Amino acid sequence: MDCGASHYKMDPVFFVKYAELRQHHGVEHAHPARCTDHSDRKNPSVFEPVHGSAFDIMGKGIANPIGAIWAAADMLAWLGEQESADAIMGAIERVCKEEKVTADMGGELNTKQAAAAICEALSATK
Repeated sequence: MDCGASHYKMDPVFFVKYAELRQHHGVEHAHPARCTDHSDRKNPSVFEPVHGSAFDIMGKGIANPIGAIWAAADMLAWLGEQESADAIMGAIERVCKEEKVTADMGGELNTKQAAAAICEALSATK
């Protein structure tokens, strides 16, 4: 079971979104890591892209920014900023549907362009 699937026990809505993105938009390697259940809020949580810093591709412009941005949305949700988290997730879903993604997901954008597409989609929701 991967990290995204482990969320099912904690948050079935997250799992459904994650499964849909994986199935329809190839977001298999872009989900964030939040594999520990800190729902009791007694311990700090960690929010990061699953594959870490990816030093091997640093500076090449081929890293997929979705995992880092999704992790930020996950952190916002955990902090009680659900509306902001939902807006970010909506922007991620939008760019995936429009195929404004990096090469690892079948797109043609570089890292900066993919991140900018998510920012544009987020701005369009305001």
